Amino acid sequence: MREHVAPHLQANRPRRSPAVSAKLLDAAPFTAERFGEHLRAAGGAPGQSRTGLPRRALCAVELSWNRQARSCKPDPLGADIVPVREDRRTGAGLAGRFGSPRGRVKMLDKDLVHAIAGGKHPRRGSAELSVDLRGVCRPEAVAWTRRPHSQAYAARGCIISPKSGGAVANNLRIVSMGDSVLWGQGLLPNQKVGWLVQQALLPSYPGGVTFESLAHSGAVIGASGASGSPQPGEVPAARLSALEQCGQYANSPETVDLVLLTGGINDVGVASILNPFSLIPPLDVRVKHACHDGMLALLEKVAAKFSKPACRILVTGYYPILSGRSDPAGVTRLLGLFGIAVPAFLDEAADFVNPVLERCEAFFTDSTQHLSQAIADARDPRIAFVPSGFTDSNSVFVPGTSLLWGISLDDDLSPRDPVAAARRPLCDIAHPGDSQVLAREICYRASAGHPNVQGAVQYSQQILAALR
Repeated sequence: MREHVAPHLQANRPRRSPAVSAKLLDAAPFTAERFGEHLRAAGGAPGQSRTGLPRRALCAVELSWNRQARSCKPDPLGADIVPVREDRRTGAGLAGRFGSPRGRVKMLDKDLVHAIAGGKHPRRGSAELSVDLRGVCRPEAVAWTRRPHSQAYAARGCIISPKSGGAVANNLRIVSMGDSVLWGQGLLPNQKVGWLVQQALLPSYPGGVTFESLAHSGAVIGASGASGSPQPGEVPAARLSALEQCGQYANSPETVDLVLLTGGINDVGVASILNPFSLIPPLDVRVKHACHDGMLALLEKVAAKFSKPACRILVTGYYPILSGRSDPAGVTRLLGLFGIAVPAFLDEAADFVNPVLERCEAFFTDSTQHLSQAIADARDPRIAFVPSGFTDSNSVFVPGTSLLWGISLDDDLSPRDPVAAARRPLCDIAHPGDSQVLAREICYRASAGHPNVQGAVQYSQQILAALR
């Protein structure tokens, strides 16, 4: 039996095969958190300079929605408003500046939020800014997040200005859209790709660098539609799709200087990539439909929306999730997490694992090709492809060189990321009851296969290299 079946599983591309029962588990119903408008500097024209302007930057709040917002409890998955100067001092550097001629907080809508500084009046100084959102929290309007070990909130309409009454000069605006790669699955706020890019560019822009993230875990491009309800960013969710993210963005898109995009893998489906019995439609057809056709539709929308002639639009590529250098024990455990079991009629697990590794390599190669072709077909010189720079040595379960989160190989299959504990209750809310136990377990371990801290650094370096 083994001699008959094994050759069929070794093919480089999926072919029709006898129906075999494999426990396929689709990812949890995809949803996404809604985002309101982000903070941006008021009254300043890009590229305009001003004598004596303090070299401080604005760190725009990353928009996130969490059910805890209604009680104004801390969100452990976000990052608060951190005013960043060129010397990169934060936090205490803000202390004592409120009420002084050199810095203040402006409120565009004083009925929406009430600013307090560390529980004190803004004019009396403080070491930290927070905003009371009680009674006004809703996903469409609120942009609030939190730095670890602090409680700082912000709502749409709050601006940190580098100089009282002055214009912000020589500033840069960055917006990211797409899936978990740019969201930063399992990463703390100051470990995410967008934050790293923002910090690296800060010295070149005295007026500040603002970063707005609409990306979230599980987002599809959505050219064929998307279903589900919004969830917090750490919970895999198809919506808001990348097309919806683009369509709903209304914070002066014509002034944005850099757009970061990623998308396609969730349209293909991670379970489909990993399962060698997922043959209809074939993997190469799925990848082309998502990474070429879908991405081209997205690029047309993005190019039209973000119309600034000097705006750069960078599309980031993917990576081989698993490779021949991955620990085989880890591979089988990861497959089990997705409900994909080695068939009992195979004498050796390798006869099943090898085709899985080939499919991961095929997705990596084909997605790179089709994303690049979509960019070429968009015919917009502002758009460029940014490869991840990952190799087989950086796949999951490669000892010492992996740039992706894994899971423990014990019976618990524990996630390795630092926000796993904070993600867990969100998964419980998103997937309640016995009927959703498998989706809930996958959600607990959603970081598996995503760029870890070093992987995010690699992505940021690739993006910065493309900007040079």
